[in-house]
Amino acid sequence: MSGTRLSIATYNIQAGIGSGRLSHVVTHSLRYLMPHSQSHSNLDRIAATIAPFDIVAIQEADAGSYRSRYIHQMDYIARHADFPYAHALITREVRDLACMTQGLLSRLPWSHMVEHRLPASRHGRVALECTFHVEGRPIAFIGTHLSLRKSSRMRQMRYLAQLVHQHQDIIVAGDMNCAPDSQEMEHLLSSTGLRMFEGPIPDTFPSWRPQRRIDHVLVGGNLVIESLHALPVICSDHLPMAAEIRLA
Repeated sequence: MSGTRLSIATYNIQAGIGSGRLSHVVTHSLRYLMPHSQSHSNLDRIAATIAPFDIVAIQEADAGSYRSRYIHQMDYIARHADFPYAHALITREVRDLACMTQGLLSRLPWSHMVEHRLPASRHGRVALECTFHVEGRPIAFIGTHLSLRKSSRMRQMRYLAQLVHQHQDIIVAGDMNCAPDSQEMEHLLSSTGLRMFEGPIPDTFPSWRPQRRIDHVLVGGNLVIESLHALPVICSDHLPMAAEIRLA
């Protein structure tokens, strides 16, 4: 943390699969269920990418299954990026082949952590809610990963709105699978007072030719997003999103 600013990132790491071009959609498809030789190097690059940040929301990590060579990826990244605080929640399991998790990494201690299972047509969508104290001020943080189906996202946005209303200063970050001008995003913003970055919102998906703005950082209360950009690091089918947030 620098002065009255927080550096935030959100990253869908695709379980370390490392898709970096369109052809990988086919050639890397087995990596969703099978181990591969690049898993360690991809995780090392991810750790190096997020190491400069204060708080990082992580989506689609693996909790230690056959495909990840039984490596708990959140623990691995936390150690190699030197994050003292880490939390992971299993969102979906496919026998012993895959164990999907969502997580949060931080250099600041949180006062509590609440795991929310979001409403969805299929299980596996969650939100992690915690509170940090910065210069004596409580700042809530919600990391999330929303559904692919619009009807499910609308229910999830309504649920998130209820959480947001419980806090004054708040940051919401994650892979929301919808554009800034989508109906469901507009509902969340209008019903809570959350705000986006006032400048251009960068595309983050797919990483090799970004054309969609589906990863987001939002703020409420006395927080201001001073900068927002996608990091040019291809370790996943998403680019990491980075934000500098000022405590007004």
